[in-house]
Amino acid sequence: MHNINRSTTDTDILTHKHTHTIIYTEIVCYMHSFHK
Repeated sequence: MHNINRSTTDTDILTHKHTHTIIYTEIVCYMHSFHK
């Protein structure tokens, strides 16, 4: 159980980082289009 929980936590962290990167990219794209 501990190993499964640890794997799930690692996956959640990676997923969270990936989601955060997507959100940041969308914000940057929005700002660039706004300044045009």
